[in-house]
Amino acid sequence: MAKDFIIFLHGVNTRDWKEYPTYADPLIELLRSKQQKTHLDLEMIPLYWGDVYEDLELELREQWEQSSSWDKLGFQNIREKQLLQFTGDGALYISRRAGIRVVERLRAQLLAAFESAPYDQDDCFHLVTHSMGTVILFDILFSRRWEPRYAGGYRGVEEIRKLVYGLEPNPENGIRLSSIHTMGSPISLFTLMLSTGKATLSPHNIPEQEHIPATHDILPGLARLLDHLPQGYLPWYNYIHPEDPVASPLETVLPSIVENNHQPRPSEQTALRVHDIPLPSPISPILKAIADLRYRGTGRINRIYTSCSDLLQTGETVFLGRSAHGKYWHSPLVAHNVIDIIQHVHEQPPKASGQVALR
Repeated sequence: MAKDFIIFLHGVNTRDWKEYPTYADPLIELLRSKQQKTHLDLEMIPLYWGDVYEDLELELREQWEQSSSWDKLGFQNIREKQLLQFTGDGALYISRRAGIRVVERLRAQLLAAFESAPYDQDDCFHLVTHSMGTVILFDILFSRRWEPRYAGGYRGVEEIRKLVYGLEPNPENGIRLSSIHTMGSPISLFTLMLSTGKATLSPHNIPEQEHIPATHDILPGLARLLDHLPQGYLPWYNYIHPEDPVASPLETVLPSIVENNHQPRPSEQTALRVHDIPLPSPISPILKAIADLRYRGTGRINRIYTSCSDLLQTGETVFLGRSAHGKYWHSPLVAHNVIDIIQHVHEQPPKASGQVALR
């Protein structure tokens, strides 16, 4: 019987026990409960990178505290913890020099996981990623910036890609990716890196844009993977909590990018089948009141109402947004869909590679 590996990856501002991370435990328990009603053979692999930048962030925090202005600043706890860990983790990964720390941690964990539980030819794996973890995994799997010619000869990412069927440098070997589940994902914002827009400088100042390498481009690698899918398509469920300001829609964004077309195409017409799934959580009364706050007057009174609405929305984001951003790990809907997709994939007859055409 084929085995399904479910690989989990968290986002920024996650501090856990490195040897035995627990951040995914609530979702794993829900999956195990639903697994009991099936014949599926599941292997859970929670990856962890949350502490790789602690020394760098600590150094920056100490420099802040040595400033003569530090004692005069408010929100010190938020600055030192939530803000520094949240933005610091993400900002550091964007740099290849610092991002290698994350790559090396994940490379070691993945190699160890597949060594202790080897995969067979018929096995598949599924990605369940949260927040910045979505961006990190897709960057590692598909981005051109990690190719040795752009990364100073570094080949750690190649070792990870060798594990995945359809990816260079060994596209005919490895385990097959069969579904993706993104939770609270900001990846649509990072697709802006793939946009060139209109040139704003004179051709005398810059070369033609098509000759400038887009090192964050994930399209060639993703297209090759889509051409090697066992079922001919890749189901992608993107979960959005109504009160999570980090989460953003993907079902009209990614297919249009893959098709290299500025007009979104229905996802069912491509190999990439993306579905936005709102979690069944009602919008809080405060957010509803903000949405309903409309004043049709003009002048000073209208500006007062607008200012109050902006203030309430900011406060709501601070107090409720963080809580909502972590609720995916406790969602029965996510667990149900992961199991359902795995079962559905096994019911589909495999296709021969090379049948999915991407324009």
